[in-house]
Amino acid sequence: MSTKEKIVQNAAKLFLTKGYKQTSLNEIAEKTGITKGGIYHHFKDKNELFVEMAEYFKSKFSSLLTKMEQESSLEDLLKNYFENSEIVMQEIAEYLELTLKDIKHFSEFQSRFTLDAIQYGPEDMDFTMHTKSMYSLLKKKIELAKKNGEILEDIDTKEISLEIIAIIEGYSNLRRLKLMDDSYEYGNKCFERLWNRIKK
Repeated sequence: MSTKEKIVQNAAKLFLTKGYKQTSLNEIAEKTGITKGGIYHHFKDKNELFVEMAEYFKSKFSSLLTKMEQESSLEDLLKNYFENSEIVMQEIAEYLELTLKDIKHFSEFQSRFTLDAIQYGPEDMDFTMHTKSMYSLLKKKIELAKKNGEILEDIDTKEISLEIIAIIEGYSNLRRLKLMDDSYEYGNKCFERLWNRIKK
């Protein structure tokens, strides 16, 4: 791993666990084992470093959309979504070298990152793009499932797409708020009930 990558890795971990405002360049430099000047060799300021981290997260979320797009059927997309989501989160956790204790609070870190991204991210970076892209993808998958006779033809594509996103968002909130011990299993059961309602 290059010095620049190591800086981003350590900065990301601190931004997630402490927050953007509470993290200093001195802390990032110390954790990386370089001087503060070493950071300025690669990044002009803390904000540019945060944007670099945000781009990494966007790329990981894009990989989840790619997995969804590659599913051969709507049924498989629903069955595999939460497993694929967990895989992406595990990849992020491994990249950041998070401890088991940190991983338990990962959903909280995601919420902190989202709030920081809105406040400190660049104006031209659309942090809602992931959800918008997922919505478009789901509509296409649902229309294709209708055409292939996989689901009922009178299903409202927009309504079901929004319902799927609502389940995903609800799952994320259950994890963050710790309202349920096994939110992963709950998400799968929600999708199973939805599938049984719309399948042909």
